[in-house]
Amino acid sequence: MIVTVWNLAIAGGRAIGGLLLGTLGVAILPWVVIAASVSTPVVAPAALRQGSRATGNEL
Repeated sequence: MIVTVWNLAIAGGRAIGGLLLGTLGVAILPWVVIAASVSTPVVAPAALRQGSRATGNEL
């Protein structure tokens, strides 16, 4: 399941990146990186609160 989700994320990023490059050009990429960098500190803690905590017994 984890591998499938990882592969879907890679494919989705590739599709979005291709659309951005094809429609808006290379000049938009730094702005996308800035937006992703700014949103990460907001999204990551929210995901931790919603997700399950590790118990230390996982392999």
